[in-house]
Amino acid sequence: MPHSPHLSPRLLPGAMLVVMATGLAFPQAGPNPFSWGERTLLVVPMVGAGTSEDPRRPIVMPAPGQAPLAGVVSIRFEESDDGKTAIVEVVARDRKALQAALQPLANRADVKRFDRGRSQKEEIEAEFRGKKQGFDLDRFVHQGGEGRPDRAAPPGRN
Repeated sequence: MPHSPHLSPRLLPGAMLVVMATGLAFPQAGPNPFSWGERTLLVVPMVGAGTSEDPRRPIVMPAPGQAPLAGVVSIRFEESDDGKTAIVEVVARDRKALQAALQPLANRADVKRFDRGRSQKEEIEAEFRGKKQGFDLDRFVHQGGEGRPDRAAPPGRN
């Protein structure tokens, strides 16, 4: 029988199985969700009456029924120990969208902003630990805080 460069139809199922098994054994790492988008960390006041219509939330999170901030893809937060402020990470598509979304907060004395590449980790942690005892910046940035714009607050947190 002459040598054929094509796979025999009888061998095709076995070859497919080998390819699929290789993909399962050596999965490709997905993109790191913390490596895309433009991010900033903030200390902002908490707002809201604590009702289902007006839940307690950082000032940068829209109330139920309000449109999300244009260009913002994620808002995560941890409430401070006294409940008056929150430590927030805002992620936008790009720098321009982030600047536009946060423009209304630019001149507020009760908002502090820490940008990647401009703020030092020690400076950020010192500020945040003054608001939340035992705050761990690495845990917050890599594992996330409580708040997400697409979910309600956990039970008992309103």
